[in-house]
Amino acid sequence: MATVTTNRGAGFLLGRLDVEQQMTPEKLTAEQRMLRDTVRKFVDAEILPRMDELETLDIGLARELLQKTGELGLCMIDVPEEYEGLGLDFVSSIQGSEILSLGGGFLTAFSVQTGIGLMPMLYFGSDELKRKFLPGMASVELVSAYALTEAGSGSDALGAKTTADLSEDGESWVLNGTKQFITNGGFADVFTVFAQVDGRQFTAFLVERDTPGFTVGPEEHKLGIKSSSTTSLSFEDCRIPKGNIIGEVGQGGKIAVNVLNLGRLKLGISAIGSAKEALEVSVRYALERKQFGRAIAEFGMIREKIAEMASRIYAGESSMLRTSGNVQEAMHAGDEAGGASANSAMRTALREFNVECALEKVHGSEVQAYCVDEAIQIHGGYGFIEEYKVARTYRDARISRIYEGTNEINRMQIAGDVLKRAGKGALDMDAALSEAPGSEISDQFGALCDIAEQVDRTRAVARGIIKMIVEQSGGEGAKRGGDQELLQRLADIIIAIYALESAMGRAVQARRAGDTNADEFEAMTRVYAAGVAPGVRRNARETVALLTADGADEAAASEIAALAEPPAVNAIALRRVVAEAIIEREGRWFDC
Repeated sequence: MATVTTNRGAGFLLGRLDVEQQMTPEKLTAEQRMLRDTVRKFVDAEILPRMDELETLDIGLARELLQKTGELGLCMIDVPEEYEGLGLDFVSSIQGSEILSLGGGFLTAFSVQTGIGLMPMLYFGSDELKRKFLPGMASVELVSAYALTEAGSGSDALGAKTTADLSEDGESWVLNGTKQFITNGGFADVFTVFAQVDGRQFTAFLVERDTPGFTVGPEEHKLGIKSSSTTSLSFEDCRIPKGNIIGEVGQGGKIAVNVLNLGRLKLGISAIGSAKEALEVSVRYALERKQFGRAIAEFGMIREKIAEMASRIYAGESSMLRTSGNVQEAMHAGDEAGGASANSAMRTALREFNVECALEKVHGSEVQAYCVDEAIQIHGGYGFIEEYKVARTYRDARISRIYEGTNEINRMQIAGDVLKRAGKGALDMDAALSEAPGSEISDQFGALCDIAEQVDRTRAVARGIIKMIVEQSGGEGAKRGGDQELLQRLADIIIAIYALESAMGRAVQARRAGDTNADEFEAMTRVYAAGVAPGVRRNARETVALLTADGADEAAASEIAALAEPPAVNAIALRRVVAEAIIEREGRWFDC
């Protein structure tokens, strides 16, 4: 089976990973590690000691700390030097998101400032708008916000009702409508606002806070991320300059999708950072807490929880860096091949890897959800007491599966885009299916050849299902595109392939490099592989049952079901190995 080039979106469904090309945490440069250290020192010195104040939604303090991230240069990493930014690489730009996850809801404010608040201007704004606003946004002299959601249009963002009409003199846009759940709304200076022009052209605008007719609503009282500001916005004959349009009229959908792709990837990696914290806190507590004369860290069921948390985090972290590296590589390739600007190359890369970005959001947030839930369970009754950190971590984590597009919407995008690409021939399922799963593995994956074969078999399951759907749908998946239950199951199989292959590739790299963590990486890969296999089998069987309900190709269905049979493994023994390694480290994650 051939390997695939890393700068092709969803290409992992066609062939094996080129292990040496995979970006991993161990490949971070000295400068990227220094950036991580800088962020961690800031969190330890400035955020964690003031978490109680932040949790009362002290807006002045939140803005002050956000501006300090600007002074450190953390909000200007993506901004080109010509607009007074640092212009660093993409992998560097995601490092702060993971570390700042330790700051709870404050991360939400930072993520909007550096992501969906700033990126529409950076990638789609005119040069005039960029020169006027980007330097202030990068330094956080100007706090930014992103206003897409409305009370009646959450997941259906393009169904927004806010309107924008050109004034009679042709010099202004007049906005009317409301927006809901706007992060940073309580103290932002500039807002990217989406509205309908002529009732059908979805468009983005830059609105300044002091614009007449623009009103910010009261703070929402939220379940979690209490240290972030969330408000509604109202526009009543709100006039903004004609030049404050971001991109072009009717380009709002394109802007929203591209910016959300980036936001989803950053959210995924911050969710993994939160999961790491939950693991470390849990292990330390389990070592201190004694029951029946022993530390609860010695009990098998506690150790199994720790092993499963660690293995899921490892797979999530591995896939996040793989995707980030792929996006960065695609940016460079696009820049060199097409002579495009850096912003154009980034837009192209985000479109190319929209499947992977959606995948990372779903996988990362669900790894986080699992880990914070188990953290509460390990703490027992104390986990339910606000005095203990895990209570806040649990509350803050719940939003991750909702914002940046619900996980349900993202699953629809993962499967839907793959089917669309396959239907148009961009993903050649017939050519891919000609190679037998597990062929020519030889010893290139070392001790993990059996995991490579499991990935191959799962990939063949996905390709077989995709081929059946496309054939039944007349080429583009339209007929079966309404079967949300089917698309959900296909998306979960796709996620399992990507995450497991990423975990395996990182472990193989570590072994080849003589990394001291290679044994632990291999063990966590095997634990993760054992965990996802039953889900793949269940999803494959339920999917092919639906697809063959009308007497479709029974032979193909039987072949897919056979490929989905999970391998026989001693999962309990594997989890014991992982737990021992993690407990020995007192829950600290692996240095990279």
